[in-house]
Amino acid sequence: MSKLFVGNEAKLEVAVQVDVHKLAKHLELDIFRDNGYQIRTKCPLHGGSNSTAFSIDYDDSRRKQPTWYCRTECQASGDIYELIMRLYKVDFIDAFKWVAKFVGIDYGEIEDIGKMSSMSHHERDLADWNKMILNRRAPNKTTRHANLNDDFVRECISRRNYYFNKRGFNDELLDLFEVGFCPAGTSEWFDDRVTIPIRQHDGELLGISGRTMTGISGDKYMVMSGSDKKEVLYGLHLTQPYIQAKGVAILLEGFVDMWRCWQYGKKNAVAVMGKVLTPEQKTLLLKNVHSVVIAFDSDIEGRMAAENVIEQLHDFVTIYQLIPPYGKDIGDLNIEQFRKLCKMFKKRV
Repeated sequence: MSKLFVGNEAKLEVAVQVDVHKLAKHLELDIFRDNGYQIRTKCPLHGGSNSTAFSIDYDDSRRKQPTWYCRTECQASGDIYELIMRLYKVDFIDAFKWVAKFVGIDYGEIEDIGKMSSMSHHERDLADWNKMILNRRAPNKTTRHANLNDDFVRECISRRNYYFNKRGFNDELLDLFEVGFCPAGTSEWFDDRVTIPIRQHDGELLGISGRTMTGISGDKYMVMSGSDKKEVLYGLHLTQPYIQAKGVAILLEGFVDMWRCWQYGKKNAVAVMGKVLTPEQKTLLLKNVHSVVIAFDSDIEGRMAAENVIEQLHDFVTIYQLIPPYGKDIGDLNIEQFRKLCKMFKKRV
């Protein structure tokens, strides 16, 4: 019998059909809040009494699969398959079958679209998935890559190409943030990548992120093995004096947003390098500020992420919000658009 291979298309095809309200009822979750794109409830993984600790983000148009996040004890997140794996302590294939049955897709149909003649492909798919889950659950145990050092950073800087010059950044700024280039096969990445070092607030190298230049070969950003970006706010080693002087930090999603703020004269900025503010990042942030300006992307995911961060911080600091035009992020804006946006602070309490 052919082995089941579950590729990305099959995963998405099943996951986008999940009705989160029916799922919550099936899992006996009491929905405390539902704002039309996110439900909040107690965490089904660790329990607890916090009625808003656990969120499931969803899209009623079914264009995107639901995702979840626990803000308290677990500090975990993932897709629907990861949730079922954790709840029922099963592997991915069993979780996939469970979700497929839940949405009413016959397993035989899935088997037809998922058959692979090569067992090695099947085994590799499972190995890649298990590796991803292992790294998600215990990132600190990831082996540090041999190239995760300052010598490699300098080598990459010496090979820097014009990728980010074409996006409006000059060499002086790219030198400051140590942007470089790593050709395919010279590190762990299988394609050409622009390299972006990630440093702790004291300047120690904590990680290196590689940015693809094609957009078609895997994840847009991939961190080098051994990197642990959850422990640091990107750029803080450079921007901390400006943040402390003002007592205000502009909190951004990504590297390019950070560079754009610096380029336009707003140097009191840091980035979370994603859409989640980790407990370690929160601690670093609150040490330095009395106010935070949240300037996440303006798409649905960015706005939901901003709401989550606001909820984490509103008891500790004064919060303002900058919302770029829909579908844009700070890194997309020209200087006129940026200045106009900065005049439109929206206070959040």
